[in-house]
Amino acid sequence: MIQQLLTDYSHLGPLHGKQLVNHLPMAQVALWKMGADEKSIRTYSEEYISRWQIKPAIVSTHKITSIGDAIGETEAYCAYVIYFKKLLKTEGVDSMLRKGLNYLSKGLASGLFHGLIRIAYGLESGHMDEVCRGLALYASIYHETRFAEKTILPEDLQAGLYAYHQDPEAHFYMSGTIEEKEKALALTLSELYLSTGNFIVLHTITGFHALKILSKYYEDYGQVLDRYTVCVQRALRRLPKDMYKKIVLTEANHNWTSLQKEAIQEKDAHTIKFVYTCMELNKWFESEVFLKNANIKLQLG
Repeated sequence: MIQQLLTDYSHLGPLHGKQLVNHLPMAQVALWKMGADEKSIRTYSEEYISRWQIKPAIVSTHKITSIGDAIGETEAYCAYVIYFKKLLKTEGVDSMLRKGLNYLSKGLASGLFHGLIRIAYGLESGHMDEVCRGLALYASIYHETRFAEKTILPEDLQAGLYAYHQDPEAHFYMSGTIEEKEKALALTLSELYLSTGNFIVLHTITGFHALKILSKYYEDYGQVLDRYTVCVQRALRRLPKDMYKKIVLTEANHNWTSLQKEAIQEKDAHTIKFVYTCMELNKWFESEVFLKNANIKLQLG
């Protein structure tokens, strides 16, 4: 069912308005993963297209023969879809993902992490053409990040993020094992969302969820986690200086079962995706913070 839905709406462009990402395919997957039926997902899709005036993708005149041919050029999206579909056919999905993800690994935050997210959701759906479209989005909105040298301990991540927010020269990596780094990112970013309810923080969390789904395709996932940590810092620079507002909920109004039922009735794609992400992160790093965050997003809308 989800693969047919993704196919039916695959002609739509990856961006709309002032270069905003079209969230529809990601919302469709998140709705499906949380138990929505085909009729409700189709209704949601038509309303989303109408609300955001999503248009068909513009046919590209680019000829892509290697990933770097039109990197960062949004008008090359359709050409990149063709390129990755050819790569999929000749080399298979694992090879295509390894080539694409490793080549693009210095631009993890591209499009506020939406390149990563669309690829990961496509993979979750089992629809390999949607994985190609995710890679095409990532390549066509690619923006490289400048990285760091200083290291801090995983348990100091919250303090490090705050220090960097006040001083842009204080960017850093984390020391420790992959497991320690992952746990620090998942919990610290979620605690930050609990304190701020901020839209950018939300995307660092959904981006991390996507990165973890895709982790096995990276040649050096530890290095990629370091790069992701710096990308998070760069993204959080856009928050106001008083970024810790303490809006934390003391109690969660919904449990996971009722959260799913509420989320699949939502109109906001970010709410749908974030509740799904919180559910998945709780499976990996069980903590009440994920339940509270899902509740906060439902309240904020």
